[in-house]
Amino acid sequence: MRRLRVSLAFVLAGLLLGTVPVPVTTTPQPDHFGRLADRQFLVQTPQGSGYARYFGTTSFDGDATVTRALIIVHGVLRDADYYFDTGVIAAHDARALDDTFVIAPQFVEKRDLAPHAMNPRTLYWIRSGPAAPMRSRRRRSAPTTSSMQ
Repeated sequence: MRRLRVSLAFVLAGLLLGTVPVPVTTTPQPDHFGRLADRQFLVQTPQGSGYARYFGTTSFDGDATVTRALIIVHGVLRDADYYFDTGVIAAHDARALDDTFVIAPQFVEKRDLAPHAMNPRTLYWIRSGPAAPMRSRRRRSAPTTSSMQ
């Protein structure tokens, strides 16, 4: 009950200040299966454009309080939220969360997007074999690139 009151206090304080604080857990949460990043940014190339997904403590639109960024890239499990949780914990423990933009890009596969109503220009990756490099797939006019680039 005390934890709930503290959480509600943080949310209310965030609403009053115009921002909602990022919750800090004591350990990363293993809830990455089927969870898509809640943020996206536009990728533009001469070949086309599409949206890449990411977890972040703020947006790419800018935040005057941010003076540094911590970018954490997930592995083959595509569990960017787990890596994001780890980055938030690290920034918090370093007493730097308030001015650090923690970013965990999420490189999804087509099957990750299937159960969700997603923008058709969302970028996703395909793989030609278990150890093969992943390649982005065009969704309409989205750019193509390789994980080896």
